Amino acid sequence: LGGPGPGRQRHRGVPTEIGALTGLTQLNLIRNSIASLPTELGALAGLDELNLNANALTAVPTELGALTALDELNLSLNAITAVPTELGALAGLVDLDLGGNQGCYIHYTCILYMYIRVYTCMYKVWRHVYNNPGGNAITSVPTEVGALAGLVALALQDNRLTGVPAEFRTVDPGVDLCDFADNPGFSCANVGAGTSCCTAANCPNGGTSACYQG
Repeated sequence: LGGPGPGRQRHRGVPTEIGALTGLTQLNLIRNSIASLPTELGALAGLDELNLNANALTAVPTELGALTALDELNLSLNAITAVPTELGALAGLVDLDLGGNQGCYIHYTCILYMYIRVYTCMYKVWRHVYNNPGGNAITSVPTEVGALAGLVALALQDNRLTGVPAEFRTVDPGVDLCDFADNPGFSCANVGAGTSCCTAANCPNGGTSACYQG
């Protein structure tokens, strides 16, 4: 159900009947105009991949915390302002993307999709900036996310975070991705020194020396 590309229909909502598709394991709803998600989505207990990149979401339903089979959740390029604590129940999650739509994230997305078609990426960027110029505006992350020990990719760039909870001191996704860049005024006081999250790009205020030393 990925959205446009030229000639493709742009979906503005998700029908509640989707909750009946209990055998579903992957759901791709990228590049649409979806502004909200039905609570019935939480009934898809077998879902292991959910991609809602480049929509118009402003909130994440708490019912997503029931999708305990998820290992990949992409909510980037939306207008989300808060992350529900229930996401901390997704113990099998390895890839969590809550990044915004400015600066380096657009660059990252274009690189990611270059192997498909360059025009697809450009169309997506144009459409999202036109409809959601602010991107995600997350101001805090629940402590429960810091307990997701299986994460190998954590993207929180281009939001409005000023820091992360103390539970993030041991978060270390490894070489894949840990991105807190372009959060104005971001403090690395609770980012563990020596982890993959403690980088100069993530810690513009004081560099890696500002990371938690323990």
